Amino acid sequence: MVDLKPGDSFEVLEIAGVSAWGVARPSGLVGYVATDALDLSTDLAA
Repeated sequence: MVDLKPGDSFEVLEIAGVSAWGVARPSGLVGYVATDALDLSTDLAA
């Protein structure tokens, strides 16, 4: 289990409803995070 802190990197692989499945960096652990806990405003086209 890993606690993500503000500013920690979380690579989202899939969003399903109110949860995002992904990888916590740099630990490499995988799991679900509530989407409202993530800043999903990053422009992926940049």
